[in-house]
Amino acid sequence: MSAILAAFFFVLTQALPPERSEFPLDKGTFWVYAGNVTWVTPETPAVQRRTITWRMEIVDVIPRDLIVAAVVKGHPRDLIWFDPKREPGVYVIVQVNLRKHYLLEGERAQTVLKRVKDPADLLSDLVRESEIFLETPVTLGQRFCQTEMLTRTDWRYCWFVEEERTPTVKSIPGVPVDWDGPEYGIVYRSLPSDEFVGFAPGIGLTSYDFSHHGTNSYVQLKLTAFGRRESQ
Repeated sequence: MSAILAAFFFVLTQALPPERSEFPLDKGTFWVYAGNVTWVTPETPAVQRRTITWRMEIVDVIPRDLIVAAVVKGHPRDLIWFDPKREPGVYVIVQVNLRKHYLLEGERAQTVLKRVKDPADLLSDLVRESEIFLETPVTLGQRFCQTEMLTRTDWRYCWFVEEERTPTVKSIPGVPVDWDGPEYGIVYRSLPSDEFVGFAPGIGLTSYDFSHHGTNSYVQLKLTAFGRRESQ
């Protein structure tokens, strides 16, 4: 009987939502990244390179029941197929039950944001499995993606937590002095390209790397500052 009760309480605690978000989505939270981009253009086929600093910031937050929709200005993905004239894009991160995180951009972001702001919308089919980019709490060996991709034997088209590593951001400005990790390496491999992100609970994305297998398009970024801008 004691074994059955122990198993029951274990399952129950696993089903309960976490008390706080591992991905900070408070308004004003920001991340500053620095690194390099490589790209080519049809007009100039020669490979071009640039050192760059890029900022990501939560500019608005809309809570609805078990979800939070955070409007994000700027994201490392802005730098894929780099254009020197490009401005930071507008994205929406939808967090469900403090666990699942979906990244939306372009028209999808605007459509979802409009629905979240409509109190009459029941929000059915709000997000798509293909838009998930993080599921917390993060554990080594974890995978998250579309259901039909979970069983692929080549492990492509699925986010995969491939390493738990020594924290690299403890000395970064804005990281709390009592923060002590862990930090994870998460990869998404597809036929045309690969994405690698670093993630630290309570901090967010600590690095971002993108590489295309054909045309020259590379992004290599590391977190250089983290914090929360006071509301004005």
